[in-house]
Amino acid sequence: MQINQVSNQLKALISEKYLIELAKTSGFQVRHRCLSIVSLLKAVFKSLSCLQDANLSDIPQNLRTQANCTISYKPFHNQIRKPALTELVRELVIQAMSKLTVNTLDKTFFTQRGIQRVLLQDGSSFALHDELAPVFAGRFTAISPAAIELHLMILLFLASSPKLI
Repeated sequence: MQINQVSNQLKALISEKYLIELAKTSGFQVRHRCLSIVSLLKAVFKSLSCLQDANLSDIPQNLRTQANCTISYKPFHNQIRKPALTELVRELVIQAMSKLTVNTLDKTFFTQRGIQRVLLQDGSSFALHDELAPVFAGRFTAISPAAIELHLMILLFLASSPKLI
């Protein structure tokens, strides 16, 4: 995927027209107000990307300076706590992931080579309190003498759920 391609896809995804349409279909924005989805997302991105210790009260401050939108904290909070905003952001993330990810595990690549099944297996070790070492001895004793491990196995290209082993 080339840089120009990624840039064009991002521009299409965060275009004002697309975001307003998405806000209307999700039910977040019924009519045009001072607090539009475009200005809200810009303020959120600016707060989260520019400030080291960002918090919720930084977003209305960025709205005031960026969008020339004077909004009190309570109406702002009423807008961002709407379930429709959660759905809108979820849809935006899904769209971004589908446009910006490259399908590296194409099923035809494997089937053309006679591979019928691809099995992925991974595990993680979780540290426990050191006093539990006699019961739950870990493999990495220098880091934590007590640990439990979780292993996951998934069969690719199958609609079933992953299996814990």
